[in-house]
Amino acid sequence: PVFFYITKMIVSDTKNIIFNSNNSIFKRVYCININLLAFFGLLSLLSGAVGLFGVGLFSEDRTTELGLHYTFSIIVFAGLAFGALFNGNAILFKLKRTIFPRLLGLYMIVGPFVVTIMFLFPPISVTRPFLEWMMLIAAFLWLIPASLFILKNFKSA
Repeated sequence: PVFFYITKMIVSDTKNIIFNSNNSIFKRVYCININLLAFFGLLSLLSGAVGLFGVGLFSEDRTTELGLHYTFSIIVFAGLAFGALFNGNAILFKLKRTIFPRLLGLYMIVGPFVVTIMFLFPPISVTRPFLEWMMLIAAFLWLIPASLFILKNFKSA
């Protein structure tokens, strides 16, 4: 549910701009691009949620010969990283401010991307489980503050 609410907060107030013919075409196209970024972010975050279910189902000690735990961990981290990238861009470049600060949007672009590069091209001395935990921490460093901003918005509404 938090992924849907993040998308709702990002795309709020853009429908009025898109369908108002008095606004310039550039502003309307810009808002359509923000909506597309938020939509792709939602799809990525939902794939990350499916991957998180798979990681829980096929834990490290019960994984199969196919390596399903590792496969689902790649799905969850790719989903969360791309979701952070798309939603971070939408937060950072939206014309009107959202409940999320722009600094959080900047971290959503940079933080998970750096850890993803480390996950894809690991240093020699770092193990794969350690990098999985680093990806989880990088995701939680933006998911938890975003959830807290949503809860703060619920209390004020």
